[in-house]
Amino acid sequence: MPLTLRLRAVPLALLLLAAAAVGVSARAAGEERQEEDPEVAACRQQCARQRQFQEAERRHCLWQCDEYGRAKRRHEEEEEREEGPEREREIERCLHECRVGPPKPGCEGRCREAYEQATRRGGGRGTRGTAEQSSFSQQ
Repeated sequence: MPLTLRLRAVPLALLLLAAAAVGVSARAAGEERQEEDPEVAACRQQCARQRQFQEAERRHCLWQCDEYGRAKRRHEEEEEREEGPEREREIERCLHECRVGPPKPGCEGRCREAYEQATRRGGGRGTRGTAEQSSFSQQ
């Protein structure tokens, strides 16, 4: 292997080792890291496969993938903050409708189940109309 190729390989290897060390230390420091987004993983793989990219271009490409992932996570967290109180109001509304009027067996359980499903999905409105539907099905 010519000396120039060895010299080029060394900085790349050092960069990869440094990146791995930073990743390990960030996790060791307790920084919360969720599972990697499949879109971000695919983006990073595409960057790594670009043979025409120089090292600086490849790093910039990877940075853009990571930045996209951070922006997407921020957007999802913002949506969750906005939807959380609405979901709480919906389950309260559903439970209230279960408790008024004639007994509706299983109504509260259906409200809670719909709420849990909506929460697990990370969105969606799962409880609206549940109490009315169950009261109609009981009649």
